[in-house]
Amino acid sequence: MGAAVVLHDDHEAFRASVREFLRRSVVGHVEAWDDAGIIPREPWLEAGRQGSWASTLRSAT
Repeated sequence: MGAAVVLHDDHEAFRASVREFLRRSVVGHVEAWDDAGIIPREPWLEAGRQGSWASTLRSAT
């Protein structure tokens, strides 16, 4: 039997923000990006600005 996972409110809020980001900025573009063979820079930057990308790294500013 696996260990129980306890998620706290902040973790649930993070998960919700990632889901919203994916819904808003990624889902409708996947096919076009796949056809192009590249993901544009802006979604990566947006993910970083909202703290969804490399969230364990400290800001350089």
